[in-house]
Amino acid sequence: MSELISVIISVYNVEKYLRRCIDSVINQTYKDLEIILVDDGSIDDCGKICDEYKVKDDRVKVIHKENGGVSSARNAGLDIATGSYIAFVDSDDYVAPEMYAKLYSEAVQNKYDVVECNIVFDYASGKQHKYCLKEREFYSYQEMIRAIFERYMLASASNKIYKREVIADVRFKKDITIAEDLLFNSISLKKAKSVKVLEEGLYYYYQREDSVSHLVVSDGNFKEFDVLDIIRNESTSWKTIRALDFWYIDRCIETLQNILKTGTYEEKLEETRKRILKCKWKIFFHKSFKCNECTRKIGIKRRIYVFVLWLCPRILYNRAAKRRGAK
Repeated sequence: MSELISVIISVYNVEKYLRRCIDSVINQTYKDLEIILVDDGSIDDCGKICDEYKVKDDRVKVIHKENGGVSSARNAGLDIATGSYIAFVDSDDYVAPEMYAKLYSEAVQNKYDVVECNIVFDYASGKQHKYCLKEREFYSYQEMIRAIFERYMLASASNKIYKREVIADVRFKKDITIAEDLLFNSISLKKAKSVKVLEEGLYYYYQREDSVSHLVVSDGNFKEFDVLDIIRNESTSWKTIRALDFWYIDRCIETLQNILKTGTYEEKLEETRKRILKCKWKIFFHKSFKCNECTRKIGIKRRIYVFVLWLCPRILYNRAAKRRGAK
């Protein structure tokens, strides 16, 4: 006998894409679904569309709430979810018809607490490409969290189903807008005894330019650093810490370069520089690590960049200011 899967869809101002998303869930080959649409204070027609689907399909539940962000919306869905398994979908994305049938079958037959599939990047141009996940399984928390930083798993919550017991008491942090999924998984996976990764791409991640994830710099970038600090302090495996450090270095340098590129958040410039310089010896001497069937390297250009940032940061700052002025 099949069990109920609660699918939580957080909705905010995506009327152009919403029907595609909801239809992809309603038309799943796995029918025992509880579909929770959380209208997070949309000011377009999303609320009306949600109500329309509630009338059409008795598996659909709708919550209308004041805008509080994706984490708040997902939490509202979690509060009323009754399924034995829980899943999340972003309302501008969509899923393959057999996604939940395949994830559920793998979870039940082989007793996995969490099962995730590969994702397919779907571009507005019509192009698509699948991420490089391979089939794997993990049986300890340190293995799972390290797998995320080594790209053998994804930090996303949307390409997974979770056994209810794993996330029953876990909620998304409302003040985190970037890396909220990473923090959520770093907490929930502590209760998971096993995770399965499927190579098949079943979740379609739509790439649109006005998406929050495409903002060049935001407050969320700096809260992401706090998330990474929390996970690092709780990690007991040097392999996990090493993989996390490479992720951390990438994100810090990318954020600093974007501050210089845009001229925004300049009050955070020195703080971000100090974060990078805390890792300078790892950047200079630990040049590579194994990551998802390849070796990730810190190239000579990046090491020179950090060396200049350390000793002569004004060179980089003045060059960036001239480039901004020339535009």
